[in-house]
Formats: sequence, C-alpha cells, structure tokens
Amino acid sequence: MLITTLRTNPATASITVRDLYKTRTIGKLVERAVPDAGPAGPQRERHTVDVIGTTVAQALWLAAELAVGSILAYVGAFWVLPWLTDSIGLTGLVVVAPVILSVLRLASTPLTIEIAVRAKRMLIGKYTAVRTPVWSPFHVRIWIVRQFMRFIPWGTIAGTEYTSIVLRKLALVYEVALEAVMCRMLGPVSPGVISRYSLGYIGVWLKTGLVDSAGKWLSGGIFWPMWLRAAGMRVGAGCEISTIIEVVPELVQIDADTFFADGIYLCGPKVQRGTVTLGQVSLGANTFLGNHAVIAAGQRLPSNILIGISTVADDRLVRPGTSWFGHPPFELPQREIVSVDRSLTHEPSLIRVINRNFWEWLRFTLPVVPLIAVSLWMFGVEKADEYLDTRRCC
Repeated sequence: MLITTLRTNPATASITVRDLYKTRTIGKLVERAVPDAGPAGPQRERHTVDVIGTTVAQALWLAAELAVGSILAYVGAFWVLPWLTDSIGLTGLVVVAPVILSVLRLASTPLTIEIAVRAKRMLIGKYTAVRTPVWSPFHVRIWIVRQFMRFIPWGTIAGTEYTSIVLRKLALVYEVALEAVMCRMLGPVSPGVISRYSLGYIGVWLKTGLVDSAGKWLSGGIFWPMWLRAAGMRVGAGCEISTIIEVVPELVQIDADTFFADGIYLCGPKVQRGTVTLGQVSLGANTFLGNHAVIAAGQRLPSNILIGISTVADDRLVRPGTSWFGHPPFELPQREIVSVDRSLTHEPSLIRVINRNFWEWLRFTLPVVPLIAVSLWMFGVEKADEYLDTRRCC
C-alpha cells in the first residue's frame, strides 16, 4: 500500500519495494526519490471510433467462423467418422485416432502459421508503437489477426503433444501414461552444451512438450509427482507441484515437503546463438516457490527457503532458512511465520487422503459423460436414418 501510494506522486514514482527494504528509514527513502521522466516519446493517436460498425464486423466474422466450422464438423461427424468406423472398426478407430489427429495437427501447423502471418501483413503491416481506442477500425484489424492466431496449434510448436479430442474422451489415463513412457524412451539428457540443430535438442524439445501436455491434466494433483517420477524426475515424498514450464525431468531433483505454486520456470534449457545449454537443478527439502518463480538451470538451492512471486533464484545468495523476492533477488529480513498442524498439510489423516484420492480419480471419469452423450446422439441419428430409408422404400 505504501509503494502504491508513493507511485501516485511523480516525485516518488520511481521508488520500488526493493528500495523500501534496503533503506529502512524515511530519510534514505527520500534520497532515492527521482521524478519520473515520463514516456520516452510521443505516440501516434488514432481517434476514429465506430461502435456499431465494429460490432457488426466482429459479429459477421464470428458468424462466418461458425458456418465454416459447422460444415467441417458435419463432414467429419457424418462422412469421415462413419467411413473410418466401417473400414477399420470402432476398436481400430480408437487405436489409430491419436496417430491420425497428431499427424493432421502437425501438418496443419505450417499452414495455419502461414495464413496468420499473411493476414497480419495484409491487415496490419509492421507493428509500431501506437495508441488506438477500442472500437476503431485499427482495433478491428488487430482483433481479426488474433482470430487467425487462435487456429495455430500452439501445443505443437511448444513441443509434441499427443492430446486430441478422441484421446481425451476415451483414454486419458492411457494418454498421460504413454507420455511418461515416451519421456523414458527418448533416452537420458545430460548436462552440457549442445547444438540447437542436433538430434539431442530434438529430444529435449520433445520432452519439454510431453511434460507440458501431461501437466495440463495432472498439475496440482496427487498423481503429478508420480508422473514426474515415472518420466525421470527425482521427487521426494510429500511434494505439492503445480504448473511447471520448460522442464527436462531427469535434470531436476526435488527434496521432500516442497511446494510449487503455478507457473514455475524450472531448469529451462538456455537457447542462444545456435547452442543449447542444459544444467541440473536441485531443491532442498521444505522449499516454497511462489507463482512464476524462475529456477534457472544449474541452480542448487538449500533447504527451508522461500522464493517469492516472479523471483529469480540465485544460489550464490540464498542461505538455508531465508526468504527472497525480486529480480535480482533481495532478502526479506522479517517474514511472518505461521505454524500449522502438519495433519492439515504434509501428514493428512486417512479420511483426508481417501477424500482427495476420490476427487482426483473423478477427474479422469468426467470425459466419459460427454462421450456417452455423443455416442447416443450418433446412434439415434443412425437409427433415424435407417427408419427414413425404410419408409421411403415402402
């Protein structure tokens, strides 16, 4: 609240949270107060606003997307799927569907990227710094480009992702288990420097994509540490791990009772000038990582520490039992320590374990409901078509 209040005054707008912790006195804090210089230069203004025209244009675009999507869905549901089912059977379709969809997804990647790039060049040209109001023609063109970008399969670009509609509906457990096996089959990754254009980097790229894909379903749950162990990561008992980004499993060691908040950048490969640098990361027991903390490759952090939100950890500074915040990090000298019964955290009672396992497993069965609904709908349509054919023959 103090820093927020100071930033409303141009004379003290440059004061940061770091300054507050380092100075400790009002006098020294005043010495750090430097008036904000303001924006570096003028920006172009675009004042044309047409609320009705913009709304109509966006509505027409969405209607066109719906029309095209409906046609494609109809062709897929009533022509392609029945033909595949008749040709290879339902069991065969379930088996080969992930492969077919993965190939189609991979093949569509360059096409959708090319379309989005050409749309951007045609509608925007080169992006420049500009202020433009909502509902302006320029804003509509930006919005249209973003609609094209939605069709790019970003998961394919980030890494190989075996997620598909059929797999999610029919065999989620099979999918995530297969991804862990694939991580092992790709072979071990060792610390060091490799070429960005080598086969070794392809393996790294695939593994980070597989971890990301599995994490979309498992992160934050009790099965996530199990999956990471199966994929090659060394994870201690009692760890709670949420979303992790750019992770090569075998390069990470996490000791017991460690907690990860969302969006942790963990041991990511450093790509620079055609080379990829890989390093190991080890986290001591009872470590707490705040949202979007960054643990770079090569970090070896001690036990009983706290790394705050969006903080970049530095093992040259961090000592056991300390708390850190910022980039570069600075130590929080006085942090409130709250003692909680371990039966509510790391050592839950049997009834709590059973309750959590029940809800975790329920997540895997939820896709069955829409699958049954779609199956019954397809069955009904097929029977109705047979009935109409019979009536026409009579």
